[in-house]
Amino acid sequence: MLIYCRKSCESCVSGHAGVAQIAPDPQSRQQVIQKLMDTQIYLKREADMKAKILRSCLNLDSMCAHWAVKGECESNSKYMAERCAAACQTCK
Repeated sequence: MLIYCRKSCESCVSGHAGVAQIAPDPQSRQQVIQKLMDTQIYLKREADMKAKILRSCLNLDSMCAHWAVKGECESNSKYMAERCAAACQTCK
């Protein structure tokens, strides 16, 4: 019942990432809720970090896309990573 009738038995936990998580026994319910809260904090931290990276991932020259098409991302990788990270898809 705790698994197949989660909603009726109040054993499902919301605030999840992906598939709804199950707390099949009352003893683990608080631990499952804490794990889900920890997971949400982790996901937010990861998203914030990636957003910061993406905000600074720029083409700093008007020729970046052209140079990338011509193979400069590979043949001149150091310069292109610094000046044309978006075109070369090398944001870090």
